[in-house]
Amino acid sequence: MDGGPAYHRQAAALTRRGLSAVLLEAPGQGETRIFGDSRFGACCVNGAPSRPEPAPFRTAAEQSQALLGAGSDAEVAAVFRTLWIDSAVDRTSAAVLVLHGEADPLITLDQQRPFLDLSADSSLRVWEDGEHTIYNHSAKRTDFVADWFRHQLNRG
Repeated sequence: MDGGPAYHRQAAALTRRGLSAVLLEAPGQGETRIFGDSRFGACCVNGAPSRPEPAPFRTAAEQSQALLGAGSDAEVAAVFRTLWIDSAVDRTSAAVLVLHGEADPLITLDQQRPFLDLSADSSLRVWEDGEHTIYNHSAKRTDFVADWFRHQLNRG
């Protein structure tokens, strides 16, 4: 997957803190979903919508279709609807951290809020000038998230 190299610094930051981790991303979309799998102790959502829709960008549409083996945006939308978060039924025992940049042109805070309802142990970190996935504060974001994971996973 093309997301692997993008996570190298995050993986290194977690490793320096003595943690093992699985870092996943659907190509170009950030659509990873973790539902109720009790093997997970913590989950971080960074710039992902709780109700994904096909993106209006040609390259993102092509990547989504290729990933899903779909031939149209309508087919992609049908698959994405199966990933929608419904906080009335979707729950996790894992701690959940939601990151948001107020300057994100792709994802709004309202699109991410349902993730906060998935867990009794959820928190939100907002960067006022943060761009999509907080690219413009990547080092501080990575340190913050790695420290949060270390705290969450070492307290039990």
